[in-house]
Amino acid sequence: EVGTTGGKITVEGNVIGGSGNASGTLDSNGEVKKVEVKGNVRGGQGVGSGQISSADGIPDLDIGGSLVGGTAPQSGAIFAGIGNTTATIGGNILGGNQAFTGRIKFDSVLSGNLNSGTLNLGGSIVGGPASESGGVNATADLYINIRGNLIGGDVTGATSANRTGFLLAGHIEWFQLTGSVVSGNNAGIGLLEN
Repeated sequence: EVGTTGGKITVEGNVIGGSGNASGTLDSNGEVKKVEVKGNVRGGQGVGSGQISSADGIPDLDIGGSLVGGTAPQSGAIFAGIGNTTATIGGNILGGNQAFTGRIKFDSVLSGNLNSGTLNLGGSIVGGPASESGGVNATADLYINIRGNLIGGDVTGATSANRTGFLLAGHIEWFQLTGSVVSGNNAGIGLLEN
């Protein structure tokens, strides 16, 4: 069930992507003042599935569960112009097995804003075996509070990956991590950067 009131979107359950491209998505060309998902945001088998996106930003984003990457690129992801965004996720950010999954992208270039954002994460960031899986990429300043761990992904065989279990920002104004920073493992012949 999805409800919209005065620029607010509320999902009582989960946002789950399927096998179709851009399936199970919340997408807005204008600013959404608040997005609340009481369950999980989970990518599927389709490109860009299980995604929340707003070109003009999401000032208040609240996910009660976890952000989980899927099996296709850009699945289980959040894209927003930053514009003083506060993102609160009660669970984890988990990368999938394709690039740009389980990822939050705050892009001030999209919104024309150069403001700061805040990420409050109740769990851990865990990278997957693909580039930019499990993490946060922001072009503006960030304040970050993570109550769990920051864990890099593992690769095997000839696979190469960079930025797994990662934080990247124009400037990190404040950072608090309650748990540990754990590198991923490279059990193959590819390149692993995390």
